Amino acid sequence: MQQKFHGYLLEKNIGQIGQKVVPNLTLEQSHEASQAESFGTFGRHILADLSDCQAELISSVDFVKKTLEEAVIKAGATIISSRFHQFTPIGVSGIILLSESHCSIHTWPEEEYAAIDIYTCGEHVFPQIACDYIAEKLGAVEVCITSVERGLKNKRKLQQKSFVHRINTTENLLTFPQYYN
Repeated sequence: MQQKFHGYLLEKNIGQIGQKVVPNLTLEQSHEASQAESFGTFGRHILADLSDCQAELISSVDFVKKTLEEAVIKAGATIISSRFHQFTPIGVSGIILLSESHCSIHTWPEEEYAAIDIYTCGEHVFPQIACDYIAEKLGAVEVCITSVERGLKNKRKLQQKSFVHRINTTENLLTFPQYYN
């Protein structure tokens, strides 16, 4: 089953949720077109708010660390190092340093909320895959995403080394349970 939701393609049995839908294209063509849009940049940055996560999962530093490490590997990134911290009484913060940049998280189990930040560069890493994987593994019911293309050459400036960013999507709400149950 495929369904469009706020410009994204959701499919129950697809490995990647969050592919940008381009009208009148097949699923594969749509994925290729959405990825091609971002390759004129130095990097792609995703900020995501994960709501209604499973409190016991986002309370565990071991689970959160394992989830983020698996996510960035699935996205095609290379891990350099990572640092995670378990707060008392609850909560986790962590960052993974990547060859391609970073992935970080901070959790509030008492609110069933997690904030993630994934910034990658290069044509072989897909931060949306990491975001979707993390949201699914943490049991998020809603995911609000802001995606930013960074390091675009500023065509309005005469100086050649002037760069800007472009916000592609803001506050796209994806509801997972109806697609994963």
